[in-house]
Amino acid sequence: MHAGLTRSLANDWGRFGVRVNTLLPGNFPTTMNKVGLLTTARGKWKADHTPAGRFGDPEDLFGAVVYLASDASRFVTGSELEVTGGYMCRGVGPELSNLDRPQGTA
Repeated sequence: MHAGLTRSLANDWGRFGVRVNTLLPGNFPTTMNKVGLLTTARGKWKADHTPAGRFGDPEDLFGAVVYLASDASRFVTGSELEVTGGYMCRGVGPELSNLDRPQGTA
């Protein structure tokens, strides 16, 4: 859905000099999800599955935000920029809900 909205808004607003892009952050521990990411088998799998070998830090987003807000991206609109540490390069892997179950259960 975000891709269509980004492209539609970029198309509508481009003639006014407005650039519309989407920043797609990967797995970043927050107050809402850090217990799940940092203490469960699912979280360990996600970290291990990320080519960067770790979850993101807020500082990892700064460069992307500065780039999109700067003149360096003046001809970039209607695009999505993933900041995932490469997580999406490997697909989603096994059924993640099974990682939180004790072995031998369905």
